[in-house]
Amino acid sequence: MNMLNRARDAVVGATTTSKRFFFGDTTSTTTTTTKNLIQWANDAITNANESNHDSPPTVDPNTNNNTANHISIAIANYFLARAAPSFVKSSLSDDADRMVKVGRSVVDLVELFGGDGGGKGELEA
Repeated sequence: MNMLNRARDAVVGATTTSKRFFFGDTTSTTTTTTKNLIQWANDAITNANESNHDSPPTVDPNTNNNTANHISIAIANYFLARAAPSFVKSSLSDDADRMVKVGRSVVDLVELFGGDGGGKGELEA
């Protein structure tokens, strides 16, 4: 458990430093509690799934033009709109591959740490 806490602290520190480097001192986003981030992640997952519930299962499995990737991109957009709005406005958010990875990472972290308390690990605020 101590190793998870140390890893989390390292990621939070690195993220805070990089946000300040790329986007200036964003006090409102750097002081966000872990609980808010988990709630935003859960909201992003819910909104993306609801907005894509009528999509066909697959369009092209070999490109980003498929339902699973569209949902991942939507999750990334919903989450980053609250967690890092400057990133969404930057040209970096135009890269579909990057946004798929962000969306999948948000889902993986929520599953790992259980935003509703049901995950395998513990993420303390």
